[in-house]
Amino acid sequence: MPQFKPTQRKNGAIVLTMHKNLGPPALPQEDNSQSSQQIPQCQRKRQHYTAFIEHMKTLPPSTTDLEIRTLDTSSAPYFELISFVEALTQRLRSRKDYEFVLAWMRVFLKIHGETVAKEEEELAKAEDSEAEDEEDSDDDEMADLRDEKPTVKEALQEYREEMKQEAGRVSELVGYCGGVLGFLRSSR
Repeated sequence: MPQFKPTQRKNGAIVLTMHKNLGPPALPQEDNSQSSQQIPQCQRKRQHYTAFIEHMKTLPPSTTDLEIRTLDTSSAPYFELISFVEALTQRLRSRKDYEFVLAWMRVFLKIHGETVAKEEEELAKAEDSEAEDEEDSDDDEMADLRDEKPTVKEALQEYREEMKQEAGRVSELVGYCGGVLGFLRSSR
């Protein structure tokens, strides 16, 4: 079982990094969240979410629900929501945990659906306030991250396209298995 070592970042966020070369590091954690909460945050490079998904699979349903509920929705852009959707999309691409991904996305949309719907409005407000406050500070880094990361809606569209492909593949497999079973039954 991987062990996580906390490290401190400039912005005060606590980051948990894995030991033993068991996969990609960095399962970040919010400052004010519970100690068990591990959610991926936005980084300059797209990260692999395998360790995050494996951790989520070990959690009981109530804890998974709590993890999804505590994703940061305080202000746009919603990097944690985007990262969560990207993690689910990546898992679909890897053709693993289809039913887990479906269940987690249902919970995600039930909890954060309104936030996703009002995202464009909040992003427009944030851009207007940035235009008024042109300062050279750590906000430049946030602007760079915003340019690299899609919006939640864009991440959900990518998820939907991947879900259509995966649903088609699973449907074909189920149809094939049904055909084989039908053949075996008829040969008796």
